[in-house]
Amino acid sequence: MSTPAPLLDQAAGIAKVLGNSFQFALPEPRPIDSVTLVHIRSAERVHEAARWLLRGSEMRVVMTRTPFWAENANDLWNYYESLPLQPSLYQAITLLVARELAHTKGILSREDFPKLGWAINIYAAVVGLANLMPRRVFYQLHRTIWTLERYRNSTREPDMPPLLSNDAWAAIMTAVDSGWKMVGGSGTIVSKTHGGDHGNAIVG
Repeated sequence: MSTPAPLLDQAAGIAKVLGNSFQFALPEPRPIDSVTLVHIRSAERVHEAARWLLRGSEMRVVMTRTPFWAENANDLWNYYESLPLQPSLYQAITLLVARELAHTKGILSREDFPKLGWAINIYAAVVGLANLMPRRVFYQLHRTIWTLERYRNSTREPDMPPLLSNDAWAAIMTAVDSGWKMVGGSGTIVSKTHGGDHGNAIVG
């Protein structure tokens, strides 16, 4: 009756040994290309701005459905037309009501904090605009951020190095000249290199 227990222990031991013997290395993750990276950064900044404009939960869609396929402004606009962004003044009205309550309670009086009052008015106006025309406002914001990110990425990308250096090109042409002579060719194949520019091959 106790025979299955040792068998199970032996099976577990064998499985453990086999598990330690075979180790599978996962491939290195492929680096993100520059175009994809620009879209990711643009979406992150748009969502961050949307949070300040009190539409963060709704605009989280740009993080979950980032328009990686967009190549121009028209593609981006088509993407925003597909989003369910509905106008709403609830956020701006709530902000203005909170400000008036603060004034009434003497917490934020216009006489003591005139500049802060103006700042709140401007912020409420921007929030109202973003919530009254969310599709148009966030499209323009996304387009502007996308343009800036593409510019920043283009300035960071290093120049492509030349495929062959002058010395390597000269060595190749020397080998070509030698091969040409070996097959009985007359003359030489001449190549002049000045400042990285390769001359035309001429058979003399």
